[in-house]
Amino acid sequence: MSDQRPGIQDFIDPLVARDYRESVQRRLERTGVIMQDLRSRAGTLVAAAGVITGLFGQKVLADPDGWITWTAIGLALTMLAAGLWNCLSILAPVKDRGTIPDNLVRPAKRQFWSYLAPRVPFDRPIEWNMGLSEEEFASIGRSVQRENADPHDDQGSHANEADDQRPVRFEMRVAQELEHRRQLNNLTIDSRSRWFEGACWLLLAQIAFWIVAATTQ
Repeated sequence: MSDQRPGIQDFIDPLVARDYRESVQRRLERTGVIMQDLRSRAGTLVAAAGVITGLFGQKVLADPDGWITWTAIGLALTMLAAGLWNCLSILAPVKDRGTIPDNLVRPAKRQFWSYLAPRVPFDRPIEWNMGLSEEEFASIGRSVQRENADPHDDQGSHANEADDQRPVRFEMRVAQELEHRRQLNNLTIDSRSRWFEGACWLLLAQIAFWIVAATTQ
């Protein structure tokens, strides 16, 4: 006796399967909106850092005096450079070409200082994908067709499956692939959100050091 269990596609009709696939598609499209918002915030942070440096730098660098002032200036400029690096890392284009790994593993939470200045390697894995190509759709269709015809398929026997279940299986398979891409995008958003958090702390540190420099002249 076969121990294969029926999947969700065996209990729903094509309309429900299509609605589910469309809901996954909307959530995938939502990741693009979130990334755009994150980049807009990073741009605002760059502008804020420039304004703060202009206001304090003009006053402090006009007549610096004492090692404390110079140390504070140096630290403020270091925080500025690190914050700009973080923001530019967020604004950098995502790598959207390559093979999506089968197992998406969320990276372990890093310590605070480790994401104040993130490193961007030259050979990055794929970070972003917003949908399926025509060839990928065709591949899923061929896979569903083979499952329907091959009684020894790894997914279980579907030799006697009614023709009206093929659209359900196709919609569910597409939904699974789209969900996989949504998870990939979320990992990239999480990573760049940490860089944004680090940039915010660096901006606060920059302000603090500029104040120290201004008050110790």
